[in-house]
Amino acid sequence: MVGGGNSTGQAVVRFSRYARQVTLLVRGRDLGASMSQYLIDQLSGIPNVDVRVRTQVVSLEGDDRLRALVVRSGDSAEPVRLPAAALFICIGGMPRTDGAAGIGLATQRCRVPG
Repeated sequence: MVGGGNSTGQAVVRFSRYARQVTLLVRGRDLGASMSQYLIDQLSGIPNVDVRVRTQVVSLEGDDRLRALVVRSGDSAEPVRLPAAALFICIGGMPRTDGAAGIGLATQRCRVPG
């Protein structure tokens, strides 16, 4: 999952109940700038959740489905490959994804039930 807000934190908690591993990628330096403390505390106690701050997705690998994300963390020049079966991007209430279909990305609006 990519994002650092409360909606992302709630989605990570939810998905962690079903997924073997959930990785949260946050561009910012820490979660405290954009996420409530109760969610930060909750995420830190879930064993199958890995939170990576100062991290950005730089590319995707796949064939007929997603296979991996390539991310860069902090000041590191070396990208890291993370195997992945899905990618969820939480970018706000009104994402501007109109152009995504033109480059081959499938998008849909969704809401993660609490």
